[in-house]
Amino acid sequence: MGTYFKEEQKKPRWDSGQSILHKENRDSKKQEKEQKTYEVKNAYGKLDYRKKDRKNGQQREGFVLEAFEAAGTPVHTEKEKHIDRTSMKKVSHGNKKTLFASETPLRNQALFYEMSGSKKSADFLKCMKQLIHQRGHQTLKDAFGFLEQEPEQLELLAQREMGKGLSPQKKEGETAFAAQEKDSQNIPSLEEFSQRNKRIDTLNSRLLRKEAKELQLRNELQAMLDERTKKEQSTSTLKHAIEHQEKQQEQNEKRSHDISRTRLVQPETADSGAALESGKEEQDDEELPPHGP
Repeated sequence: MGTYFKEEQKKPRWDSGQSILHKENRDSKKQEKEQKTYEVKNAYGKLDYRKKDRKNGQQREGFVLEAFEAAGTPVHTEKEKHIDRTSMKKVSHGNKKTLFASETPLRNQALFYEMSGSKKSADFLKCMKQLIHQRGHQTLKDAFGFLEQEPEQLELLAQREMGKGLSPQKKEGETAFAAQEKDSQNIPSLEEFSQRNKRIDTLNSRLLRKEAKELQLRNELQAMLDERTKKEQSTSTLKHAIEHQEKQQEQNEKRSHDISRTRLVQPETADSGAALESGKEEQDDEELPPHGP
């Protein structure tokens, strides 16, 4: 039993049951209208996508990562746990200036990744991987440690290179000459060969699980972006339809007004024409000679 708990303590947080990702919809309370926002969360942190909202001080649009006080995680200050929108500071991140935090240095803090002009979840995931690898970001390691796959990949490559072209050789019954030859050629024993294969299988298994979790996260984040894009397109289409309807209504009103003016002018013209015609007939009658015998 003691061994079981000892092994459990060694298990990375990303591999625990608490790291299972959940996608949730929550209604944000707004006086003007109800609006749903979407987030991905587990026991260690949450990710959601925030739109610009100048009325509430949200000047940027993008992904927000916030930390939880989950069991076994470092103690975070309030600034480290949550993004303070009024004091977001830009953090250098490669050539792009898309990363923000409430305070520096950026290690355990909540962070904001600006998505303006970029709607690909892969860009954000790449940024998260770099933060884990280059800065050792503890919040990211706790919540999304499955994004850190480089250690397993490097070890797997080394194990395969070590075992390339080598075959196991039994220790039993081997002569001194055979043992010396084996050492000179660095040929592993059967036990070493078996352990190496077992380690390779373990690394492959861990990488497959990490890749599956990363794919799930990428799909969830992309679903958020697609939902936002769909809403934007729907809003844009509705706005265009309203503008088109208003323009059509103005044209109809203008056409109706022109028709009314035409109808008011036409009777006067007809009467004038009739009067002129009548006057012409009278003049013709006067010019005719009288009929006589």
